[in-house]
Amino acid sequence: MARISISIPDKLMKRLEPIKDSINISRLCREALEQRISAFERAARREGDVLDLDSLVVRLREEKDASGVQFEEVGRQNALAWLNTVSYVEFKNVAEASESSNMEKYKLPRSAFRDMKQVMGEANAGCEGAPAITYKTAWLDHVRSVWSQVVDRLEDTNHKEPVAAATEGQE
Repeated sequence: MARISISIPDKLMKRLEPIKDSINISRLCREALEQRISAFERAARREGDVLDLDSLVVRLREEKDASGVQFEEVGRQNALAWLNTVSYVEFKNVAEASESSNMEKYKLPRSAFRDMKQVMGEANAGCEGAPAITYKTAWLDHVRSVWSQVVDRLEDTNHKEPVAAATEGQE
């Protein structure tokens, strides 16, 4: 027979202490698990009979893909807005930072995060998970793309063209 360990809160253990010798904890847990698994299996059988799972998956996949495109576009748009207000030092630091290999943990600059939080709230999405990763990836990709277009011009003291031209056509 397979074995499994369970963890319980200290308060529950304290309440269990006076009666633990009078009950079979293994049997109690086994029965509770059996009931829960049986209920899950019954629900799965019923849903399969009533619900067209293939259509559901197709619809949800389309919605997921559309939401990804939406968050990508909003991330890019908000990056553009951020670029119009950012200081040179912050722009350089963000564009050249190497800590973006894990977008799930990547931290946007404070003002950009506020914008993302507002967008995610309006879309009933959290600031973590796939939508946030899509947003942050698009945001950072756009910032770095613009940086790569302007960095040489910023460093070149002989170059007289306005730097703002580098963001034209990006909207």
